[in-house]
Amino acid sequence: MERKLEILSSHKEYMKIINNIFHISLPEPTNIEDKVMLLIFGFDQDQKSGRLKKLITENSVYSNIKNYSIGNIKGIAMENFWNTKGL
Repeated sequence: MERKLEILSSHKEYMKIINNIFHISLPEPTNIEDKVMLLIFGFDQDQKSGRLKKLITENSVYSNIKNYSIGNIKGIAMENFWNTKGL
């Protein structure tokens, strides 16, 4: 990843700010995953069958990006999220 050190540095600064605001001591990140999952939410069935399918889930440009789509985020089951097929 070309900008990995820059992103890691920014994330460390973010964690310092969060720790300061909430008076907590979350650990600073030591690494960044090279590949992450795209979580897509907040859509209805028509959007899922239309634009989401056309632009993301069936678009070969994004075939190497692991993604999980759920219309209502309140219904997410984390075991399904982490077990999503991909990469």
